[in-house]
Amino acid sequence: MAYNFYATPETTHDVDFLVRLRGEEGKVSDLLQHLAPQGYQVEPLDVGHWMYRVHVKGQRIDLVDPLYFKYTRRAEIRRRSLRLKKIGTLFILSPEDLVVLHLAGALDAKKRNNADMMLKNLTRAVSLFVHRVKVGDFDENYFLERAQEHGDQVYSQAVLLLRRKG
Repeated sequence: MAYNFYATPETTHDVDFLVRLRGEEGKVSDLLQHLAPQGYQVEPLDVGHWMYRVHVKGQRIDLVDPLYFKYTRRAEIRRRSLRLKKIGTLFILSPEDLVVLHLAGALDAKKRNNADMMLKNLTRAVSLFVHRVKVGDFDENYFLERAQEHGDQVYSQAVLLLRRKG
């Protein structure tokens, strides 16, 4: 959803929500116990995972907390709010954090030898970066700081993106 807000929309078959799952096993357990009786299909049904798929009336919602992304207090403060009719207010990552998420995701996919996912994440990172820079909505300093928090490889990729801009 955040990607489609910031860049050229893509058609996907699901909606991803970044949620804090790590260290929240009790809350995750409560959520899983609440969803099943309401008619939602949830995979997996036990706690301790970084992703849960919730199926609702033919739609899929992914609740994700990727291990390779550091959702910090700064990222939370910099998130943006969207007000959607019939839904209400949703919060989405800043464009800088979303690019970092995709760069870190690409490196994670590379470690797992998943070339398709690596390419998808890199493509999204570049597309989002180019679009947000073009419209003047990208804080390069914050982006570099967040990239550095994710390690040398993510930081190197961030520097390459910034060089590409020029």
